[in-house]
Amino acid sequence: MNPFKNNKINLVGFFALALLAMCVAGIASAATVTVTWTNPVTNTDASTIPASGAGSLTSARIEYGTCSAPGVFGVKAGEVTRAMPATSATLSLAPGTTCIRAFVSNTYGVESGASNVSAKVVDPPTPAPPQIVTVAGSVYDVVPNYSTFAFDRGRIVGVTKAGMACDESRKADADYYALERPSYVKLSRQPRSPALVARCG
Repeated sequence: MNPFKNNKINLVGFFALALLAMCVAGIASAATVTVTWTNPVTNTDASTIPASGAGSLTSARIEYGTCSAPGVFGVKAGEVTRAMPATSATLSLAPGTTCIRAFVSNTYGVESGASNVSAKVVDPPTPAPPQIVTVAGSVYDVVPNYSTFAFDRGRIVGVTKAGMACDESRKADADYYALERPSYVKLSRQPRSPALVARCG
C-alpha cells in the first residue's frame, strides 16, 4: 500500500520548528537567523518513514514571510531548501516580525503539510550618535570662573585641523567644547590648563 498516493503527508505535530539563534549580519538592515526542526519518523497512516530508499525523506523546504496573526503564517516572502538529513537552515531576515514554517518531501515527490509556525522579531538598526567636531582651527585654554563654578574660554594657545573630535559633555562657552585629543594641537604658547577647547558644531 502506498501511503502517499492520494494525499499530502500531514506532519503537523510530528515535527517542530524552532529558532535556534540570531546574530547581527554584516549588513546593518538584516539579521542571520538559524532555524532548526525535527524531521518526522512516521506518515499520516502511522507507517514508519524509512531511513533510505522508497518513501524516505529527500528534502526540507523552509518558508518565511508575514504573520497574519500570532502563530499564523501570512504571505510568503521567500524560501530555502535543504537536502536530507538536514535539520537546520539559515535565513537572512529584514527588521520586523517574520513568520517561518517548514515542509518535508519524500522520494515520491509528495510534500508534507506545514509545521508549526515560529515567529522571529528582528530589531531595526540604531544609528550611531553624531560626532561633534571642530569647525574652526583656533584652540584655547580654559580658566576657572569662580562666580559660576565653571570654566571659561581663555586665550588662544594654538591651532588644530578642522574635523577634530570634540567632547560634547565638556563645554566652555557657546559652541566651544573640549577637544578629545588635545595632544594633536599645534601649540603656539603654553596653555594654562590641560584641557583645551575649540569651536565645534
